[in-house]
Amino acid sequence: MQAQRQRFIDGCTGRGINTRKAAKIFELMEFFAGYGFNKSHSTTYALLAYQTAYLKANYPWHFMAALLTIESQNTDKLAMYLGECRELDVPILPPDLNESELAFTVMPDGVRFGLGAVKNVGQGAVESMLAARKESGRLESLFTLCERVDMRLVNKRVLESLVKAGALDSLAGANGQPLARAAGRARLFAAVDRAMEHGARHQRDRDKGQNQLFSGGDDGEPHGEIPLPEAPPWTDAQQLTAEKEALGLYLTGHPIEPHAEDLRAFGARRVADFTASESDAWIGGIVSGCRQLKTKKGDRMAAFVLDDPTGTVEVVVFPDAFGKYGSLVENDTLVAVRGKLEKRRRVDPARRQRDARDRGCARADHPGSGRAPGHAAARSGHARGPGRGAVAPPGRPAGRARD
Repeated sequence: MQAQRQRFIDGCTGRGINTRKAAKIFELMEFFAGYGFNKSHSTTYALLAYQTAYLKANYPWHFMAALLTIESQNTDKLAMYLGECRELDVPILPPDLNESELAFTVMPDGVRFGLGAVKNVGQGAVESMLAARKESGRLESLFTLCERVDMRLVNKRVLESLVKAGALDSLAGANGQPLARAAGRARLFAAVDRAMEHGARHQRDRDKGQNQLFSGGDDGEPHGEIPLPEAPPWTDAQQLTAEKEALGLYLTGHPIEPHAEDLRAFGARRVADFTASESDAWIGGIVSGCRQLKTKKGDRMAAFVLDDPTGTVEVVVFPDAFGKYGSLVENDTLVAVRGKLEKRRRVDPARRQRDARDRGCARADHPGSGRAPGHAAARSGHARGPGRGAVAPPGRPAGRARD
């Protein structure tokens, strides 16, 4: 830009514009050059924006399948885009070992959840299972699956995550009949160790050129007749908790749904209903990622993530509120939160920790907590931050929240 300055001013003065005005015009252009795009760059962005908008408007299933695949390892964005799928009436089908691929795929009846988005299931394990499915056709039992896959890749952790995610529901059957979801997942989970032992033994014998005496046939014959062990059916809460562990989100339902009407009657709103900061807001949801904190004075407080069907918000409970309602601040607890809500850009975690220290908070993470909901101000009785507020059960106000 500096190389063009004198040339620009000379051109202006040659056309009747005084030097002072010419220099001011150039300075405006120079300032814009610090963040502006040149024409070729802008044109390219405009074309991509048009193509993206066209695909989303005319091929929403394929567009959302591609977007979900790209963000499959980012739980927050995955939850956000799944919410957008609901708004666009794009059906989301649960993960299924006999139907899913590594990526999200478009099926005749909706977008099938990709196996690559299940936590603790790596690409190698997925590829091994897909290869077994391609070679043997539809897999009918957990025992057959363990016979066919590479057990070095498909280990106990992988199988348990798949069961929790519901990806093995199609393998749950008894006497040739499929089991209900609650019973099937419980019995599949109980069968993991036995199925792995069976698979390892089968592969060992196959490598030695031997067939088990009571295997039911040659290596090409399925072992669907091996019964799943009995186990108490999972409750709805257990199923949803397991889904959250395996997928990072609730897929087939949400623990808050049975209480949605009560929360609306109480005045609590959904996370997605807030489009701007508000000085006093109520939000209902499920506590997750709870961490215990202490101020420099030693006062106890807490931070957690509040989860509802439309999204998540970070919450900090300050000492006065924690003293009254600390017993409610536990993972998987349904609470109503009141406080000042601030919509702001995501802050770097390291900066959050510095801010917390500067504001007088000492970090004391709860064991196993994997999320840092942001900084906390050591002020008793008040709440601030993105969606932060004092905690209270429905009908019991937590006190006024202010900055």
